[in-house]
Amino acid sequence: MAKHTEPVTQETPVVPPAPPVSRAEPLYSATQLADGHQEFGTSRAVVASALKLAGKDKATLAEARKLIDTFRKKEVK
Repeated sequence: MAKHTEPVTQETPVVPPAPPVSRAEPLYSATQLADGHQEFGTSRAVVASALKLAGKDKATLAEARKLIDTFRKKEVK
């Protein structure tokens, strides 16, 4: 009598999904941000001054927007 053997099946190895790719916001130079002052609804001088006061020579759009808003709300003495 012949032995009955089950067919050998190869299981596909389970590969965990790759972690999501971090999409960091691009950094822009102070000059690039000042040139795009319309994006912030203000003048080139305000953008340049806000970044200079914060000691930043590069920033993301979100970071620049926050710095500019803070600068514009400062009390003038």
